[in-house]
Amino acid sequence: MADACRPTARRPPPAWAERAFGLDTRSLAAFRIASGAIVAADALLRVRDLGLLFAPRGAIPLDVLRAWQGDPCCWSLATIVDASWCGPACLLAEGLAGVALAAGWHARLATVAAWLAVVSVLRRTGPATNAGDAWLACLLFWGMFLPLGAAWSWDARRAAARGVTATARGLSATVLGPPTVALVLQIAVVYLAAGLAKCNDSWFSGEAIRFAVSVHDHGTPLGERWLGATPLARPLSWAIVGLELAGPLLLVARPGLRGPLVAAFVAFHAASCLALSIGLFGYVGMAAWLPLVPAAWWEPRAADRPPPLLP
Repeated sequence: MADACRPTARRPPPAWAERAFGLDTRSLAAFRIASGAIVAADALLRVRDLGLLFAPRGAIPLDVLRAWQGDPCCWSLATIVDASWCGPACLLAEGLAGVALAAGWHARLATVAAWLAVVSVLRRTGPATNAGDAWLACLLFWGMFLPLGAAWSWDARRAAARGVTATARGLSATVLGPPTVALVLQIAVVYLAAGLAKCNDSWFSGEAIRFAVSVHDHGTPLGERWLGATPLARPLSWAIVGLELAGPLLLVARPGLRGPLVAAFVAFHAASCLALSIGLFGYVGMAAWLPLVPAAWWEPRAADRPPPLLP
């Protein structure tokens, strides 16, 4: 009878689930640093348009914005007061939250503050935003439920100074739970949806790349010279569609390919930053893949490890 009342041990998660959805705390730390830097950079860059997009009598007055949104429940801290100081205060909060997040200072609170600020700025400048802004807000939302400050952070440094190890704080090298599953699936869905949206004549004909890198569209002069006239533009268009359709499925179904997928998508976004003028979208895309960096990438090579100490 006593055995029946004894609590049962928690079953370990299936091996496939840990491989597919488990995230290393160092990879989460790299994601935190990159996301914080992007949030701070976003606030700094938006200062250039402070009088145009945030001023009460700028290009987007609050009454016009609310009519455009059409939803009275669409909240934003930047629209609480129709005053000239409200927008700058929100940008200042975004910048400070980004710096705190990158440093890992009160990481969870900084993530919450960064999410609130980014969503507020996104909704205040809704007509002038792109998908990268919304994606950053989604990534920060899931980050609120993840131990982003478990490694390489001010929080971890303070915990170590107090003699509290990561294991004592309940944090293992690999994190697995509903938030990690949600983040991995969020990343997969973004690319799968993008791949499905590209299933049209423009991409199937191979002309989409030439259109995209046109200086008159979103391309940079480097992108137009690099891709606009190259014979590789057509096969590259097909390759991008295939990568965005197959990559998310392989990410979940074949977790052993996570490393090559991370490298491929980071390289894809790095190239897009050079060839296209799309704001911070490419940088957000690179940051999105950092939580998926395999744990083995952070381990030193056997040749670089120090020799074991003799007894």
